[in-house]
Amino acid sequence: MELKNRIVRTAHGTTIGSREPGGYDLSDAVRGPAVKQPGKTRITIMLDRDVVAAFRARASDTGGGYQTAINRALREHLASNELETTLRRVVREEMSQWTRAANPSPNARP
Repeated sequence: MELKNRIVRTAHGTTIGSREPGGYDLSDAVRGPAVKQPGKTRITIMLDRDVVAAFRARASDTGGGYQTAINRALREHLASNELETTLRRVVREEMSQWTRAANPSPNARP
């Protein structure tokens, strides 16, 4: 009796051959990308559906990948120092108000 190749579909939609004679022997297989990307780290994060949908839409408009778009947005945010700038502005405003309250102007009316 001859065994036929059997195709198995994984949860991710990829297909692999069976371990039956004539199929693929995946007993020594390792999970992960076939070719590692230098400078990249594989992580799992939970994002809101609308955020992912927006990045996928943006990526399809520009012709790139949505993960690349997310990476680019994170890189731009890190480079912007927006938090530091905002924090410094708030501290300056608070210090200015405190200084005026502690040292009223001699010309100020009560």
